[in-house]
Amino acid sequence: MIQEDLESKHSSLIHVDFLRSTLAEAVQIMENESTGLLDQILKIRSLVSGLIKKSRHFNSLHQRFNTLFIEAEDLLDDCKIKFENLESNPEELDKIQLRLDQLNRLMQKHKVNSVSELIKIQNELEKSLTKTSKIDSELESLQDEEKKYEKSLASLAYKLTKSRKESIKILKKELENLVKKMGMTDAAFKIELEPSELFLTNGSDQLDFQFKSNKGSQFKQLKKIVSGGELSRIMLAIKAILSSYVKLPTLIFDEIDTGVSGKISNSIAEVMVSMGKKIQLINITHLPQVAAKGDYHFKVLKKELNGKILTQLFSLNKEARIEEIAMMLSGNMVTPTAIAHAKQLMN
Repeated sequence: MIQEDLESKHSSLIHVDFLRSTLAEAVQIMENESTGLLDQILKIRSLVSGLIKKSRHFNSLHQRFNTLFIEAEDLLDDCKIKFENLESNPEELDKIQLRLDQLNRLMQKHKVNSVSELIKIQNELEKSLTKTSKIDSELESLQDEEKKYEKSLASLAYKLTKSRKESIKILKKELENLVKKMGMTDAAFKIELEPSELFLTNGSDQLDFQFKSNKGSQFKQLKKIVSGGELSRIMLAIKAILSSYVKLPTLIFDEIDTGVSGKISNSIAEVMVSMGKKIQLINITHLPQVAAKGDYHFKVLKKELNGKILTQLFSLNKEARIEEIAMMLSGNMVTPTAIAHAKQLMN
């Protein structure tokens, strides 16, 4: 029963006494003997019947009164039926009142103004409920799919672990050879793979990179015992090895040679020269031994202009390079000895 029907029924039950008395009065007016409406229409129809006996001109008038009498009789019968059907029903009134109250609460809750809008919301909720009822089967399907992907991931992770174990042997050997060239003659590496309980973004292995710098010492995690200079050389060695296997367009080192001595810096420079034959390599350095090995030399200057710090980049020719390297050797003082040393480094 929609809201309009409920409200109509509700109104009828509330005003049942008024409706019954009004209908009773209407029935009395229509069927009261001698003065009732039905009796009066019947008398008028009889008078008009006398008119048509004298003139056919009144036939239509007689037909209309005849129709009016028939309609009045129907109206009287309907009034009697409705009167008989009207009765007080407190229980039904309470039920309808409860339903109307419920409708009003629902419309306030969902902020709508009509039952049709409530029905629309009901349909949407039923759709959601239908989806929820299928959640078990959907969950089972997703779990099956998850198992399939886990199996595939496990297979790929196994292949990756196997490949890593083979690569570790090569990496360890090449690392130790390169760092020995850079003065770390007794350095040794141990790279271990620990299985992870969960899949990681790059497989299921956790890498433990261990290092010792002297013979007889114990392997410890590299990040905990390596010095700044050692770390710079190890990082350079790793980059040099990677550049042999991965085609990189450019490598940029920002003072990777920090913390190393002049003797070691020559070895670092040789490693960079070797790398530069394969890829483009840009190195920011303060070491003259490294700067002298480059194919091109740019000088970076900072100066203050109108309260602002400006950075300038200059490309140096051969003569300017010799002078700059001499300054790096002698502490910004260009001496004949520094010039000679700079030429020797560049050759």
